[in-house]
Amino acid sequence: MPTGKFSGRFPAWSVVQVDCLDGDTFVKFVDSTGRLTGQADYREKLEARVWCHVGMAEAYRLVALDASRVTDVSLDVPGANGGDTKELERQIDLLAQDVSPFVKGHRYYSPVTYFWPDYYNGATSKWNRTLGYGSSLGVVIMNRNSGDWETFDADFQKQAARALSAGAKRCVFYVKTQYGVAELPKDDPARAGVPDVDKYTQDYILQQIAWAKKNYPNECQGVFLDEVVNGWGAQAPRLDWYRRLFKKIRDLYGKQFLIVINTGSNIADDFVSADFDICMCFEERADTYLKNDAAKPVMTDRMMQEPATRWWHVIHDVTKDNYQKVVNQAASLDVAHLYITDGQLVKGEGGQWKPEVNPYQNPPSEWLMPLTIAWVNGYLDILNRVIALEAKQK
Repeated sequence: MPTGKFSGRFPAWSVVQVDCLDGDTFVKFVDSTGRLTGQADYREKLEARVWCHVGMAEAYRLVALDASRVTDVSLDVPGANGGDTKELERQIDLLAQDVSPFVKGHRYYSPVTYFWPDYYNGATSKWNRTLGYGSSLGVVIMNRNSGDWETFDADFQKQAARALSAGAKRCVFYVKTQYGVAELPKDDPARAGVPDVDKYTQDYILQQIAWAKKNYPNECQGVFLDEVVNGWGAQAPRLDWYRRLFKKIRDLYGKQFLIVINTGSNIADDFVSADFDICMCFEERADTYLKNDAAKPVMTDRMMQEPATRWWHVIHDVTKDNYQKVVNQAASLDVAHLYITDGQLVKGEGGQWKPEVNPYQNPPSEWLMPLTIAWVNGYLDILNRVIALEAKQK
């Protein structure tokens, strides 16, 4: 009995419907890796029409499709004996280019998860505490020795898979770029004081990404490029270096492979149009965030013209006294990705490269979790009223 099988790559969290001419219908779901959860096949059918309905989902539950995001792709699939499906794959790939898990108008808790996989530690696990944010999660970061992905590590595979199952929209793998100084002239002052100054060439960076994708094909859904220039002043000439790097990544892995960059500050107008998906454009103390110095604003006018889903703010040194002001500031700046923590940064003698106290060595304290989840989902004001009423009753 002949069987036609679809081997194409479908957008994650889509529904594939196969309508056969004799009235039979097969409906299959696509998981976060782009694989069908069942074999979409048709037996003894001469023709079939394939529909790929693209929608959003959380964890491994398919949710109601947002009508504004439903897109249909259809074409006749020739032959029932494993016919050529290249045209189907091409059409689906074209569709997937414009599908993002991050929806305009939504907010996401995107934590800085630099800590080692520790899912096996139960109640004391840093990752388990982080994944408790569930469907509020946006991007999570896997970081193995600042981007050493040559060797497969089962703990990283399991931890990344758990993060996606818990509700993370994308899992990205960390790789340093060290401001592109490795390929500057040897006497360039920007190279002074940078450890392993010749290490992070484009070839090295691309090799690490390739190993990550090879070793973790289902979990590596993008790259987190750390220590990226902001494009201001003396860094401006290095923007072309980064544009070339982004293009190489796009050519290799496509539009659905997330390119996340960390500049730590606002970026030059010329850099806003570069082909990255998300920029961590603030990484500082809460008092600096609230001050929002006009001479060095958190967001430039040019950045504010872009979708909020392109920007990620990381604020540390958050307290019970200032958290409301911090999230109000985030709302006024229209940022979609937020990470607030009461962790502190103390550079000390180690400076930028080896700070004495790292705000990312632990997840935020537990008191921040319900407040952050409420802000992400738009009910923080109600929660604050409930907390105030409970305080009065005590």
